[in-house]
Amino acid sequence: MSTAGDPLMDLGTTLAYWVEEGDSDELKAIAFGPTWLPGSYTRRQLVDRYAERSGRAVHDLDFYYCFGLFKVAAIVQQIYYRFHRGLTRDPRFARLGSAVKVLARQASLHLGRPEL
Repeated sequence: MSTAGDPLMDLGTTLAYWVEEGDSDELKAIAFGPTWLPGSYTRRQLVDRYAERSGRAVHDLDFYYCFGLFKVAAIVQQIYYRFHRGLTRDPRFARLGSAVKVLARQASLHLGRPEL
């Protein structure tokens, strides 16, 4: 799923899935990959690499990151709803109800910040 238009929207969504070493344990618990392990980029390093390789100016990171967190929260909430209604049975989805709150909390911590 990508966003037509501003490519920084896709970068923000990538950042929303990115969990780094200094993040809370609750955020690490819902991580979709091992990005917090030693040797992984931080979000800032990922953005810098993106800017270097794409040649794009990267600005308003707070906006794009928070937008990405809310986008992922909406996706997670939809999956959890389907699980809760019995439309899917994957037991991993049972914990997604609390994941929405974790993502919203992470966004509220970053609202209004100029940088990651």
